[in-house]
Amino acid sequence: MRRPIALSSCMLKVFERIWTSRFEWHAEAQGLFDPQQAGFRKGRNCSDVLGTVTGHILRGFAERHSTAVVFADVAGAYDTVQPGILL
Repeated sequence: MRRPIALSSCMLKVFERIWTSRFEWHAEAQGLFDPQQAGFRKGRNCSDVLGTVTGHILRGFAERHSTAVVFADVAGAYDTVQPGILL
């Protein structure tokens, strides 16, 4: 017995892409993103963030100030936590 082809996943992908593009446009137009945020934004990438951090470090050297940087990778940070505890 053969299974029929399901097009629901294709339709959901199309709907998701439409919704995502409209949401991103609205969020950008309303200024809902922090100006320094580069992740998940069109036209911005890791190089932009590195340039900003490098600029802060160089300015700290020039002004004889200390500069501290903290890098945190939170991918999977909450995988082992029960959702009820987080709420």
